[in-house]
Amino acid sequence: MKAIQSRLLTWYRKESRKGLPWRETRDPYAIWVSETMLQQTQVATVIPYYERFLRRFPTVHALSKAPLTQVLEAWSGLGYYTRAKNLHACAQKIVREHAGKIPDQVDSLIELPGIGRYTAGAIASIAYDRPAPVLDGNVQRVLARYFGIREDPRQPSVQRKLWELAGRILPSEYPGDFNQALMDLGATVCTPRRPQCSSCPLTEDCIAHRNSWEESIPPPRQPLQRKKIDYLCGILERNGSVLVARRPLIGLLPGLWEFPGGERERGEPPPEALRRLLADRLGIRVKAVTPCATQTQILSHRELHIRAFTCQWSGKRIRPRWYTKTRWVPKRNLKQTPFTAGMAKLALLALLLGGCATVGPSIGRDELRSAREYYEVKARRHIYQQLLRARTIGERLLKALPPETRLPKPGPFVGVIVDDLSLASGRVFAVPGMEPNPQAKDRKTGRVRKACLIVGILPNSPASDAGLQPGDLLVQIANKKTPDARSVVGIFHGLKPGEKVPLSLEREGVPFQRDLTVGEKLYPVTFIVEDEESVNAFASPGQITVSSGLLRFVQSDDELAVVMAHELAHLTRGHIAKGLGPNILAGIIGGVAGTALDIIVPGAGGLLNQVMSAGIRAPFSQDFEREADYIGLRYAYTASYQIEAALTFWDRFATELPKSLSESFFNTHPTSPERLLRLKKAI
Repeated sequence: MKAIQSRLLTWYRKESRKGLPWRETRDPYAIWVSETMLQQTQVATVIPYYERFLRRFPTVHALSKAPLTQVLEAWSGLGYYTRAKNLHACAQKIVREHAGKIPDQVDSLIELPGIGRYTAGAIASIAYDRPAPVLDGNVQRVLARYFGIREDPRQPSVQRKLWELAGRILPSEYPGDFNQALMDLGATVCTPRRPQCSSCPLTEDCIAHRNSWEESIPPPRQPLQRKKIDYLCGILERNGSVLVARRPLIGLLPGLWEFPGGERERGEPPPEALRRLLADRLGIRVKAVTPCATQTQILSHRELHIRAFTCQWSGKRIRPRWYTKTRWVPKRNLKQTPFTAGMAKLALLALLLGGCATVGPSIGRDELRSAREYYEVKARRHIYQQLLRARTIGERLLKALPPETRLPKPGPFVGVIVDDLSLASGRVFAVPGMEPNPQAKDRKTGRVRKACLIVGILPNSPASDAGLQPGDLLVQIANKKTPDARSVVGIFHGLKPGEKVPLSLEREGVPFQRDLTVGEKLYPVTFIVEDEESVNAFASPGQITVSSGLLRFVQSDDELAVVMAHELAHLTRGHIAKGLGPNILAGIIGGVAGTALDIIVPGAGGLLNQVMSAGIRAPFSQDFEREADYIGLRYAYTASYQIEAALTFWDRFATELPKSLSESFFNTHPTSPERLLRLKKAI
């Protein structure tokens, strides 16, 4: 057992995934939220939801006091909404029975709503360093292959055996690191299909590898038979707004909003069914029910075929009977409404849907499809341009960092931005063969073939030196095929600086070869663009995120560079790690003070908790911002950007977004006269 322990821990500290926002904090609340979200959901999908969720509910107390409807809205899009309801109920029980402290023992954790043996083990081992095993899908696949267990791991007897093995191999030292290593190994190396055995630290003793059983362990599960539901919804328009309704807090998709409607009974004509549903659920009568759009939503055990109809409505009072609430939403605000996933896609067409039925000339189905394709391609091109702009400025700032901030062993740098080849991405670069293919297996994305498309090349990068261009298809790296963007990123991350790698590509339908010499990544940070209207940028471990709203707000690359350099300074100066101590202290003191006040004035403790906690954190936040302002200016100046842009940007930020001037440091770091004066003197 010592062999597997030492090999896994060594691999984890050298090769495992970095930059996950909950990975370094060891905060039990962050781990609890992340592990709950990761049930049935991939890491890449979870990260933005996790970050937004913790910004909205930063503590157990904040989550417990929030209405369930707000929690469900924050969860909207992740699916499996019982997880969100359990999370909320669990937070209330932790505050009520454990004074807001998440227990550190598995037995106590399992008693909480929604926390099973796996989540309890993850919290206890990672946050509290308790020797508690974990067994999720990734871990059970690793153990089944390593020990050569060929039975179905979903059988109770096999589950018991795997739990026993997980406990037997768990070391008493660093159990949290060991458990994370097992989970990461299953997620990145010991994958369900085409496992990367050559990169696995356990290959030498793996029974499945020795007997070539990798692809047959675990055995494939039987295809899931989903119930197909014909779901009808009505588009009702009034003065440029569309009617939406909130579903009940129990049952399917609880608490989410949708265009009102419901399930059609077998044999019932759709127009009559929708009129019946709107009468039963809203107490209104509609006429002229006209089909206008369709959408499919896949749930765990159901497949919703949603059909939207435009309706004329007499204007009588709406009386919700099944729905809990209704409201009229301006079309421009539909994107911010917490819809079900299927309704969210229909909402993107609401402007066209309402207009087609009620006013103006008719629009044919072919015209509508052509318009949708045109704007999908145009939007995709804009996204690629935004990402290239942010990545270009970010990499230029990294090259200008002082030597003391750089890695002792630089990581690999290629300078290429990739995406899966689809109808939309291929048409951006006029890739041949992008006509719709009825035989395409992936109807959702419209992929006509499995290939990785290069959508951006950073200037003065190894990819640029190798002669790669946007629009090239990346078919193979060395002897490894690259059917999608994820595989390309994984291969590039495994390369070493200075390594010369042969590439097989395709340009305008013609295959060709190139040799690429891998460059050096001097600081471990990536740059992300988030589709968010607010003017914002923030740093998290190993990552700097800028919003699309910020990219529209800045007037030059110099302004954007100053903002990104400020966030980069937060990372290089270790502000995230330094902030943990004050945050913990603030939580303890605020929690104690709030609990004491609750005894005297019931209900007032939460407010005092927030005020005192914020008051403790505020001086540290101010100091971090001052340091990041100054150090960030140095980085931008060294990278040859015009740092006077800091004054123009922050001045416009204060005057054009006046909320930024009035916000307190208790919540954020505003643009203040003090900041502008300091920047002016520093420049």
